[in-house]
Amino acid sequence: MLLPDIDPSPQIVTFGETLLRHTASAGARLERARKLELTVGGAESNVATAAAALGCRGVWLSKLPDGRLADIVLADLRSRGVEPVVARGDGRVGCYYVEPAGEPRGWQVEYDRAATSIRTARPEELALDRVRAADVFYISGITPALSSRLAETSGRLLDIARGAGVKTAVDVNYRSKLWDPTDASQALVPILERADTIVVASRDAATLYDLDGPSSEIAQAIRERFGPECVIVTDGEAGATAWRDGETVVTPSVPTETHDPIGSGDAFVGGFLAADQLGHSLETALRVASFLAAWCRTLSGDAIEIDREEIRAGIEPSADGSVGR
Repeated sequence: MLLPDIDPSPQIVTFGETLLRHTASAGARLERARKLELTVGGAESNVATAAAALGCRGVWLSKLPDGRLADIVLADLRSRGVEPVVARGDGRVGCYYVEPAGEPRGWQVEYDRAATSIRTARPEELALDRVRAADVFYISGITPALSSRLAETSGRLLDIARGAGVKTAVDVNYRSKLWDPTDASQALVPILERADTIVVASRDAATLYDLDGPSSEIAQAIRERFGPECVIVTDGEAGATAWRDGETVVTPSVPTETHDPIGSGDAFVGGFLAADQLGHSLETALRVASFLAAWCRTLSGDAIEIDREEIRAGIEPSADGSVGR
């Protein structure tokens, strides 16, 4: 049965920064926008949200200041079934601004995350017991991009997780507005070497590590270079490829009318990790991930909103081969 109930539910623990997102109206230039929609989003909390939607325990570790802006983040995550566990400290809550547009402009993002609280986070400030108790511990490449301190903390948390027998997962998630390819490729090596599961977009594999060609070849090159147990290569509309234990699985993307593309990759990762922890095959976990990524693109904001019945209806075909409804 898809998405079985497991007691206790698998815990997927993430660590990273969640931001206040300010989005201009469709078609408006950011400089001239007079109204901005406020939502909450961040790669790691988006992954925890997707995991919670599938019935896992999604836990988000971070560091925030005191105050009402931080409270907005916490309240939003709790409303989505995510358990935030945060250290408190100086600094501020980060923001980012979104200008939605079709081609040829495309969607544009501007970050405002200087001097945020998480940049100074040290392992000893964080709830390390939650890392050790996780079934999976996850970070994205965005987190070590924010500061050298966070790069060190990310590596240390991965070591703590692995030392406790916890599976680790890293999404490369390269952001050119946070660091350049040379710095990113070098800094991510020790992070990726600590990952049991690596997720990478084919474009990021090419940009950072000069890996080109079919996704199956990229997956093999990542495995040989960094030594993970599982590699997933995403390739936009071409779908996704996963390798584990000598098995290669390819899943096509789900046809989607995109309303908002931001966060769909995080929904993919959270869906895969959760479905995998719930005992599904590599093929089924990849199908669930692709469906959640497509669903997320139909929603406003970063975080997926979906229930388990909607996931079942989208994934399980009826007896005549049509989608179950």
